[in-house]
Amino acid sequence: MLADALEMFEQQGFVIWPRPMEKGLLDSLVASVEAIQRHAQARTLDPALDELLVYEKDLSASKRAGLDGALTGNSIFIVGDPARFDEVFAETLHDAALVSAATTLLGVDEAVVHFMNVTIKNPGFGRSISWHRDYPNGYFCTRDSSFVRLMICLDGMSVESGATCFDAGTHRISDQEAQQQKVNGNWPTPDPANTVTVQCDPGQIVAIHPKVLHGGGMNTGSGMRRNVILQIGTLGAEPMTHANESLTSIVIGAKGCREHLNR
Repeated sequence: MLADALEMFEQQGFVIWPRPMEKGLLDSLVASVEAIQRHAQARTLDPALDELLVYEKDLSASKRAGLDGALTGNSIFIVGDPARFDEVFAETLHDAALVSAATTLLGVDEAVVHFMNVTIKNPGFGRSISWHRDYPNGYFCTRDSSFVRLMICLDGMSVESGATCFDAGTHRISDQEAQQQKVNGNWPTPDPANTVTVQCDPGQIVAIHPKVLHGGGMNTGSGMRRNVILQIGTLGAEPMTHANESLTSIVIGAKGCREHLNR
């Protein structure tokens, strides 16, 4: 089963991991995100935590069909460094499915956490995300593409909720080509014949190769689309850009979680 998932990842540049997150942990994550959303709407968050949030109203209306930001209230688009809000987010690093996905896809016994966020597409206006590659990126990126992004889908994903779409196989380019495309500011136009929309159930984990082209439409449905996103890489990879979050440099894998000594 894991071998089949690895083969699909290598061929397509993405895969739904065959084992979902543990149900109790999933429920705790959902409850925590809902609490953050409630406090954000009520403006009752500590100012230091509020600074970690990206609000939909502060972003361009072009990605939500022109809807004025004032009509989105205090809806969150991104929760940065969610472990600052609740230690339950750190517990994801012990989840067997997540650890097996990261280590299997990277081909290592242990891997290191780069960062985590929660990306939220609110019902009816949750913004679309343009086609892009995660390598290279300006937040936390190693010099080579030796990392993977894992999306824990708290609500599942559907076409209506703005599920992530992939241009299958577009990860098969060199790091140098990907870097040049980033410099040029023009990712390739996706091939409709290759485009796959990934629909999944709550608790499933979607793995994303750093060089595969992907994006997603608006959430035009009636339910939330909330994903916990982790970037996890190989030990010893040299950072090109570097954030320093609560979970940055935590090592996961065969020996359990520990802090990376070279932080």
